[in-house]
Amino acid sequence: MTRASDLARLIGAGATINDGTTITTADNDAQLTLISTDADANRGPQLDFKRNSASPADDDLCGTIKAFGKNDADEDITLGEIIFRNEDVTDGTEDGQIIINCERGGAATQVMKLSSTETVLNGDSADLDFRIESDGKSHAFFMRGSDGNILINTDADRDPPSHVTIEFEGGSYSALACQFTDNASGSGFFVARKADGATIGQIARNGTADSVQYLTTSDYRLKENVSYDFNATSQLKQLKPCTFTWKNDESKTTHQGFLAHEVQTILPHAINGKKDAVDKEGKIEAQSIDKGDLVPLLVKTIQELEARIATLESK
Repeated sequence: MTRASDLARLIGAGATINDGTTITTADNDAQLTLISTDADANRGPQLDFKRNSASPADDDLCGTIKAFGKNDADEDITLGEIIFRNEDVTDGTEDGQIIINCERGGAATQVMKLSSTETVLNGDSADLDFRIESDGKSHAFFMRGSDGNILINTDADRDPPSHVTIEFEGGSYSALACQFTDNASGSGFFVARKADGATIGQIARNGTADSVQYLTTSDYRLKENVSYDFNATSQLKQLKPCTFTWKNDESKTTHQGFLAHEVQTILPHAINGKKDAVDKEGKIEAQSIDKGDLVPLLVKTIQELEARIATLESK
């Protein structure tokens, strides 16, 4: 075993050590210090790892840095390691790779991989959270490993009802903004697509105007059993417009509208959600309404009334 003082003397003389060397000290001082006294702007000091193989091959491991510790059974365990891999040895297109592993549950778990084509976090698909802190938020960006849910701009790990949740302080700034980098015409700020990638709706710019359209797919090629013969007036008469105030509105402003479950019995497709539904914590899962679905009913009713008026006037 080489003593620290002996190794320092050998290195100082420019020695080459062929056998494995262990530096042992009885305190917490640095066992190895590299010092460069150059005053130029080049890199230094420098620690090199070199695999001098006569037959290099793709994915050769070319260097590993490991940290060891003891468990309570007095066994040596690897706490973490940094691995360097020769990803592609082809002359002119060489690629390198760096892998960082961390001990988790008694096994090495890949927490990061840097390669020529991608940067991967949690490459072993473990139940690991990913969190970025800002100056004021502990969870400025947070992805929960157990379900992949994402929280943005929060100060704690919450249980969001949506896959992506953005928290923001009302009145100080917007939660989300989309801005064109050119004068795009009719482009979508937000696009909704189904599983096969087909667009089913979007929020888009209205041509080149300074206005926004809220669009739902209505292409005739997606529809069948089209009929123009239905009694809109009878359905419209069943709707029950009402006035109301919101419980959490301190101003108690009176609004006009509908109760979702009452509309649901007449126009089920205009309502989302179930009456009296609650989540696993007993909180209300509120029903919602697409008032745009009422427009065809209104238009058809006006047409029916206009026809009746024309008939009466012709007598």
